[in-house]
Amino acid sequence: MDPDRHHFKTIRTAKAFIHGSMGSDSPARVTKAVLFLALYIQQLPNSIANQQTKLSVHPEARLDSYLLLANMLLSISGDTTPTIDGLECLIILAKLYMNMGKVRESWLSIRRAINLGLLLRLHNAAGPGKDREHELWSHLWQTDRQLSLVLGLPASKDYIILLRL
Repeated sequence: MDPDRHHFKTIRTAKAFIHGSMGSDSPARVTKAVLFLALYIQQLPNSIANQQTKLSVHPEARLDSYLLLANMLLSISGDTTPTIDGLECLIILAKLYMNMGKVRESWLSIRRAINLGLLLRLHNAAGPGKDREHELWSHLWQTDRQLSLVLGLPASKDYIILLRL
């Protein structure tokens, strides 16, 4: 299994990814693990989330603390060389915000990811061995279009074209 693809078929593989990432020297890799934990908490059924669980803090409070930590780690990793891990973190963060009904924050995360993708030259990704990059860029472009429509804002490609005029 390629851990970068995040197709976890079992709890064991997801747990191994999270544990392995927490010990990483890469802030983006640690952030990705934190965001996956946040996503798992967010996806808990209401029946479990509302019950007394083994968590010392209510799941929503835990989710908020993970998002705060992730944003801090992303700002740290943003000062270094752009990475695919950092870009994927922004995509996961956008998904979390969208699930919370925070469309504006989701849009801002996608815009940050698009800027990072431009620095990584994902917009030029084509050819053999570039499937992942092309898939990421396509996802960013489509998500930006959708969120821009919802918010009544210009999509990033439109904005880039306007800058050229």
